[in-house]
Amino acid sequence: MRFMLGADAEWDTWVDIVAVTRWHYNDDRLKWDVLHIAHHCSYTGLSDGKGEEVTEPVYEVEYLFDQGNTRAILISPSQKIPAVDTDQPPHRQAAAFYRRVATQKEGQFIVTMNWPFGAERPIPVVIETSENGFTLKKSTTTGSAAITSSSSPRFGKIAMTDIYQYGELCDQADPVPPLVQRYLEAIRRNPFTETIGLFKLDESFLLDVEFSVETPQFPPVQIFDLERIGIKIYREISRPVEVYALRKEFPHITSKSDATEYPATALSIRRRPL
Repeated sequence: MRFMLGADAEWDTWVDIVAVTRWHYNDDRLKWDVLHIAHHCSYTGLSDGKGEEVTEPVYEVEYLFDQGNTRAILISPSQKIPAVDTDQPPHRQAAAFYRRVATQKEGQFIVTMNWPFGAERPIPVVIETSENGFTLKKSTTTGSAAITSSSSPRFGKIAMTDIYQYGELCDQADPVPPLVQRYLEAIRRNPFTETIGLFKLDESFLLDVEFSVETPQFPPVQIFDLERIGIKIYREISRPVEVYALRKEFPHITSKSDATEYPATALSIRRRPL
């Protein structure tokens, strides 16, 4: 695993680091798996201008972020990202850029004082490394068993090319129905689940969720310890919620539903109160 520590570096410091490194043809030293964001998610770690909605970095800084590996993790050592403009960091415009990078890398953007269950009860960010790669952990209490939240591709988990993808990724400013908000909150509270993305379809929203599966399964089936499901929530609340296994090679199971308009496997679900 390659770890990049930003400390209190300003954008011009990054420019010097990138320029000198590339001058000596050592571009490989700029690659990273985990990046500890500089200056508490201040825009000054990217550029001399904050921007209206997104801080656009100077060329050398953008080059540095392009060197992130697939499933990279960006960690903001800061308070929860505000929804409005602020003088002091964290700045929402800088966070918007980091989220964009995380999306492009199929990774995660983490805010330390909001991880993983919200600002009311943050816990330390723990990344476990081994000879096979790295795994981001989260647990409900200190000392409890950690649940895998994200892993590097070297662990052999699901690649994005093996996942069905639908719809257009929602922007944080996009309004969503109350039922979608309730599902997002329920997923956030559950230590076994993690929201990968929220997508807009013509008549519905699709929640892409990664969850930890109880293994082994009886009877045994080829289900991974981490699986991806799509929760389809219609704008018309009278229509039932649908759930799909998003992995293309998801096996045949007894709880499979035959009613689906998508190639993804539709799953039968039992409703519980959120």
